[in-house]
Amino acid sequence: VIMLENVEEFKTWGTLGKDGRPCPEGKGRTFKSFVNALKRQGYEVDWRELRACDYGSPTIRKRFFLIARRDGLKIQWPAPTHGSPESSQVQKGLLKPWRTAAECIDWSIDCPSIFTRKRPLAEATMNRIAKGLDKFVMNAGNPFIVKANHTAPYYRYFRGQSLQAPLQTITSAPGFAVV
Repeated sequence: VIMLENVEEFKTWGTLGKDGRPCPEGKGRTFKSFVNALKRQGYEVDWRELRACDYGSPTIRKRFFLIARRDGLKIQWPAPTHGSPESSQVQKGLLKPWRTAAECIDWSIDCPSIFTRKRPLAEATMNRIAKGLDKFVMNAGNPFIVKANHTAPYYRYFRGQSLQAPLQTITSAPGFAVV
């Protein structure tokens, strides 16, 4: 039995052009060759993209999983144990609601204020903060999490997510803040 976990793009891996970049004509060729090589060795092969939040982990991270086996037994995938709180399956008690980001935060830890820095913030920065506080704190009903490292492609727009949702993928670049 072989079990493999990787990024979703694993299925699209293929040949590279002379410039070292992925060649559109070869998209998926490496993956197909890999699967065919396993099948030639007698393996039954199946793959899925699964989200961790559907199995009890408080993150929406989606990953590629492949199972190959040649022991005569059928490939079996786990059934989801959790779902969106609004889904009929959760409301009927068939699934548990997704775990939330709020569960992972130790609310007792003090957070240093940006307003007590040795070097004061620029006036333009203070004005942006004031506008953000007005829009997202004074006039918002619930706390939320924001990506503060500008890694999202939509960084000019709202980057927040509810504390009542599974946490987005955490990378090595720090950058989450609770508002």
